[in-house]
Parts: sequence; structure tokens; C-alpha cells
Amino acid sequence: MKIIEVRNLRKQYPDHLAVDDVSFEVAEGEIFGILGPNGAGKTTTVECVAGLRQRDGGTVRVAGLDPATDRDELRRVIGMQLQSAALPEKIKVREALDLYASFYPDPADWHELIDRVGLGGKRDTTFRNLSGGQRQRLSVALALVGRPRVAVLDELTTGLDPQARRDTWELIEQVRASGVTIVLVTHFMEEAERLCDRLALIDAGRVVATDTPEGLIAQVGGDQRLRFRPSAPVDDAVPAGAARGARGHAERRTGHRQRLGQPRARRHPRPGPPPDRPGRPAHRAGHAGRRVPRADRKEAVMKLLVTETRLHLREWPLLFFTIGLPLGLLIVLGLSIPFFTEAGAGGERYVDAQWPSMMVLLALLTLACSVLPATLSTYREQGVLRRMSTTPVGPARMLGGAAADQPGHRRGHHGAADRRGGAAVFGSAPPRQLAWFVLVFLLGTAALLAMGLVIASLAPNAKVAPGIGSAVMFPLMFLAGMWVPRDVMPDVLRTISDYSVAGPFAAALRDTWAGHPPQVLHLVVVTAGLVVFGGLAVRLFRWE
Repeated sequence: MKIIEVRNLRKQYPDHLAVDDVSFEVAEGEIFGILGPNGAGKTTTVECVAGLRQRDGGTVRVAGLDPATDRDELRRVIGMQLQSAALPEKIKVREALDLYASFYPDPADWHELIDRVGLGGKRDTTFRNLSGGQRQRLSVALALVGRPRVAVLDELTTGLDPQARRDTWELIEQVRASGVTIVLVTHFMEEAERLCDRLALIDAGRVVATDTPEGLIAQVGGDQRLRFRPSAPVDDAVPAGAARGARGHAERRTGHRQRLGQPRARRHPRPGPPPDRPGRPAHRAGHAGRRVPRADRKEAVMKLLVTETRLHLREWPLLFFTIGLPLGLLIVLGLSIPFFTEAGAGGERYVDAQWPSMMVLLALLTLACSVLPATLSTYREQGVLRRMSTTPVGPARMLGGAAADQPGHRRGHHGAADRRGGAAVFGSAPPRQLAWFVLVFLLGTAALLAMGLVIASLAPNAKVAPGIGSAVMFPLMFLAGMWVPRDVMPDVLRTISDYSVAGPFAAALRDTWAGHPPQVLHLVVVTAGLVVFGGLAVRLFRWE
């Protein structure tokens, strides 16, 4: 049965035509190779098949699904090992598999899978400390954790040493034996000849031949020519004698005549695809239009939060600067500067409302303008976001979870820790208008995070992202009254502050903390900021 059908596929980039009228079919249960030199269009082809890129022409069907319109269903059918994708450096092998298993409605048992790919002894090893071959094995495990019918493996063995490459070949053969159809992208003829049942040879964006490895070799023919330019005159008899000697040595070693340069035959016969894998649930039949169970999105995002929290806790310097330093600064200033703890004309102390609201705003501005853009830009460069985009959990929810659980997210909790520290030392009170405070906090946090996503979208790379964020953050801190009270600002700056999102957000936080409802204008401005920055983030954000 054909599980993949590609007809007249075309993909045009602004500067070149990457895929030009590509057609091929893949039968269920086979290993189908896509072979060609670097830049031939192999990766673009399989990314169009997997729905990671929008095709510009032609038709594609995977298990009856159109990648352009059936994204959610396709993610349950196909597993991807991307050519350039990584994981956070400090995530452990078991944590990565546990996280990705939560993205699927009926995942494989990752405890068993981790042993199956030969990483049982590396469960608690971080991604940073894995060897190249072990990273590739983990990539295969992540591609299989959703029980896919098709696994796309893109340049899986590039950069591996010969032993690691052979080990990876054996793993691929084991995966195929379990009933998974494999599309293998490679530029190594030896690898394709060893593993593949059939091959599509792609060059300059076009399929130039499709056949079995033996068939392609036969099409080339047995005659080969070797051309060289000698550095000094050579007798014509010398090259001819060398060629006869090489053929004679090969015949004596193998006991039969063979063509010089012919790849060796495959060592193992290819079993036919199993009629069905035991225990395959009915919803995996893969027919177009059939409703399939959805992954528990809330569980997936919570698992993402837990995983990123663990990563955050492994960064002890960040814990010091985000919790210890602000709390220590609060205590030192409160003990050394009288106006922090002395009641003003209205009977309120600075530490009761102004200080905690400013600490919350500072934490959120740091997250939105600095930590979030830098982290997302780094994840984008490393391919972490792109790997996540191959899972069934939708991009919006995944991006929202990623924004919420970056290390700086705990800065919101750190602001609460500062407040509790202030309460313990100076007797500070919690927000008096708690319901209004929660509403203002959620609206303002969402607006600032959306702004952070816009910054991450505009940043060309991870090195530039913090600079752009700082250029936005410090003026917003000034407009919010962190350095100069808004009451003493010139009228023009006060007007700008009123419409800067940060200014109304700070004022609304202070009002609710002091026991007053927020002003309507402040709520309107913060909500408008959420709508504007949210729309821009959706339009501009890039996964790669």
C-alpha cells in the first residue's frame, strides 16, 4: 500500500527554485532513500512532505492526509528527525523523552524506548554531554515516541565516526523491522545501498532516477574511468599494469570476478512490511477526515513548565541574581533609607505599595525584554523550537508555554518572594484589591510577553536580541516611574507614559496594591497593548 504519494512537487524560494517537479511514491513498510549532493533539494522535499514548509505546487499525501491542511492529524502519523535540531544543553535524556511523550495522545513507553535505542545507561546524562552518535540515537527516539507510521530521518549519520555510523544503521534496521516506514535522506551512497529498498536520486531540485540500489548501479554500468595528471612523464604501461594488478588481487580475495568500485551487496534480506503492528490503536489507521484523539494540551504545557523549571534550578547563578539579589537589595535599602518604611502624608509607606509594584514590573520587564527574546532566539538558532514544531501540540500553545516557562518566568514568583521578604522584615501588606490586582497582573503580563515575542521576532540572532531588548526596557522603566516619579515628569513625558503600556500597568498595580480600583484608561491601554503586540507576534514570529 502506498503511504506517501508526491506528485509534481514544487518549492520556490526568493533566490532560487529548490524543488522542481519532484514525484515519487513510498510503500508502507519500506526504507525509501532520497539521495543526492548537498544543496540538491532533499531536505526541502521531505520538509514539504512533513508539512514543515508550504509547497508552491503539486500534491502531497501521507497516509491520505494533505500536509497543507491536515497538520494536526499528520503530526500523529509522521515522526521527524531534523537535519539541524538540538535540545537545551542541560536537559537530561529521560526528561527529553518524558516531555515529548506528553505531546502525543498515545505515546510509546519511553522507558522501553530509551533501552531500545541503546541509551539505557545514559538516562541521566545531559544533552550537552552526549556524543554525536548518542545524540542521533536520542533524535531517533524522539521521532518514534509518538508511535508514528512514517519516520523521516534527515542526514542522520552526517558527522559520525565509522563505528557510530554502523551502529546507527543497525538501529534504523531495527526500527523498520518494527513496522515503521522510513524515509532516509542521505548523500552517502554506501549508506543508501546498505539500508534502502528503493532510492530517488535528486539533483538540482529534480528527480533524475528512481530504482533499487542495484538497479541504479546497473544503470550506471560497469565501466569506470580514472583520470589523473602526472607530475612527471609516466610510461603508459604503468597505469595499465596497476589496474590489472588491482583486479587480480580482488579476484584472489573474493574468489570471483567483480567490477572495480562496485558497492557491496546488502548483507541482510529485506523482510516485507508486517500486516499490522500488535497493539496499534484503531485511530492510527490514518484515513483522511477521521477524527483522532488529541494530546492533553494542558498536560503538555505543564510538563514543559516542569522541565524548564528543572533547567532553571540548575542555573544557580541565575537564582542568585533573580531572587537573592533583589530580596537583599530590598532589605538593605529598607534598613538604610528612612522613607522606605516611614509613613508619608497619606499615611502609606513606600514599602507598602510603590516598592512591591515596581519590583513586580521590573521582574516582568526583565523577562519580556531580556530573558525571553534571548532564550527564544537561542532556541531558534539551535533548532529547539523547530523540533517542537514537529509535534502535535499546536504552535500557539507551545509558544505560550515556552514564553511562560523560560527562566525569567520565575521572576514573577521572585517578585512575590521579595514581597514576602518585605512583609517579614517591614510588615508590608499584600494587595488590598486582590481580584483587581490579579486581573491587572494577568493583562499586563500577557501584554509584556507579547512585546517580548515581537522583540524575539525582530532580532536577527541570539547575540543581538538582548541589545534590542535593553533598548526597549530602559525607556519603559523610565516611563513607568522607576527612576523619576511620574508626578515630576514634564507634561509631554507624562502623556507618553500614560500610553506606554508600562506606565499604566505600573499605576494600576500600585492602585490595586494600595486598595483602589484601577483607572479605566489604564486597563484600556494595557488591553490595547496586548491586542497590538499579540497580533504582531503572531504575524512576525519565526520558528527558524
